[in-house]
Amino acid sequence: QELVILACEPGPHSVDTLARRLYVGKRLVQADVRTWQRALAPHGIELEAGRHLSLEGRERDIRMFVLLFLASFPPRAIERRVEPLLTGGRMHDEPFYGQVVDGAQEALGVQFSSNGRRHMMIYAKIMVARLGRGMRLEGYEGNRPLVGYVAGLEKRFRRRFGLETGSSELAFVQ
Repeated sequence: QELVILACEPGPHSVDTLARRLYVGKRLVQADVRTWQRALAPHGIELEAGRHLSLEGRERDIRMFVLLFLASFPPRAIERRVEPLLTGGRMHDEPFYGQVVDGAQEALGVQFSSNGRRHMMIYAKIMVARLGRGMRLEGYEGNRPLVGYVAGLEKRFRRRFGLETGSSELAFVQ
């Protein structure tokens, strides 16, 4: 939960605020921060621990690390404990994310496995949370033009969440 809070919830965050939020001791959070620093470093991500905690690195790397980390947990644990953090408790958006994945499958002419579908939905939630914090994915071009449905997602995300996704975001999703 610490990683999701640091990466996806508006801050600033500190050891004290995390300890209070998670109902744990300050020393446990400090130890976890050191563990996270060691785990993130090989991926080009730095967890800066000063007065406030912040993740620093390429936006793409941060998002993929969060996604891959979450993918290592059982789906039920993610549903119950992590997704409410990603969505700010807005579980009524779940059908929207399902429609996004269904449309992407159809437009791309592929059928995602249940794990692939779940990962795509989690990535979309990470993307929305990070965009809500002003963290944009810049300079990603992808290797092919955007499929019509994927290009149209920009308008759907803007209407639903009031967020500008931009072509780099959509190229990465595709």
